[in-house]
Amino acid sequence: MKSILNLKPDFLINVFLLIQLGLHICGEIFHWAALFSSIYSIIIGSTIALLGFLIHMRCHKHHKDGHRTSDNIKAIISSGIFSKVRHPMYLSLFMITWGIYIAWNFVFTVPVPTLLSIVLFSLAKEEEKFLIRSMSDSYREYQKSVKWMFIPGIL
Repeated sequence: MKSILNLKPDFLINVFLLIQLGLHICGEIFHWAALFSSIYSIIIGSTIALLGFLIHMRCHKHHKDGHRTSDNIKAIISSGIFSKVRHPMYLSLFMITWGIYIAWNFVFTVPVPTLLSIVLFSLAKEEEKFLIRSMSDSYREYQKSVKWMFIPGIL
């Protein structure tokens, strides 16, 4: 897992999303079985993925270097959505990948969003450890003022 976490986050996430999209396209072509399928799952999944995409784009307004490696971080961003959760970019990626899965929920594709969720959570934890080491008190204060990593009131 450590070697995966050493990869550039945007490269890693793009690979996962491409694999997920490729599997879903294969599922359509080869008519794989879906766990549940209705117009509602398509609408709900697409809405979650779209909201995730919009949150991700909004994050870039406040954090222009959001896809660089953690060791390039020079300042703590605490404006916009970063004032509500500490890792909104990772949250948006959770939303995109699970939204795509809910919309196209083929049996063979469930490992992809599950693995990506584990990787994203691990990346966030590693990033927090790095920020505590490099920015010590200022990051600890940010953690106190913004208690939630991903979802306010839950996680």
